[in-house]
Amino acid sequence: LILDLLLVRGVKMLVRRRTPVQNRSDILSAFFVERYSFPSGHASRAGMCARFFLTQLADTASMRVLVVSWAVLVSLSRLLLARHYVTDVGFGLAMGYCQYSVVERFWVTWDCLHDLLFIQLRESLDQAYDRLWMVDWKH
Repeated sequence: LILDLLLVRGVKMLVRRRTPVQNRSDILSAFFVERYSFPSGHASRAGMCARFFLTQLADTASMRVLVVSWAVLVSLSRLLLARHYVTDVGFGLAMGYCQYSVVERFWVTWDCLHDLLFIQLRESLDQAYDRLWMVDWKH
């Protein structure tokens, strides 16, 4: 999610597309100073989390439908609230979907993490054990 926050902020600063006109005089715009709309951060995070859930957790068809529906509803809410244009939301979804590919490359499963830690611990214990028997006992 930190990766997404940084990338969305960077793209917003590069593109600098203003929010829809009907959104600029809204009472909420006085509290939230987000001036730029491209891409939609809500849609990108929804896309990335949906792909994560589909890959890691959703094992039944009903769960998959629920996850995809959630991402679609989050994206539609941005349009219905007039916070973003359609292209903002579409690019945000695509951006989040692609960001998960980066996350997936660095993803470590619990089993793999357990094995890595066990191997490291075993090597450390072996080295300590070897050093213990290499001590010159002169007493």
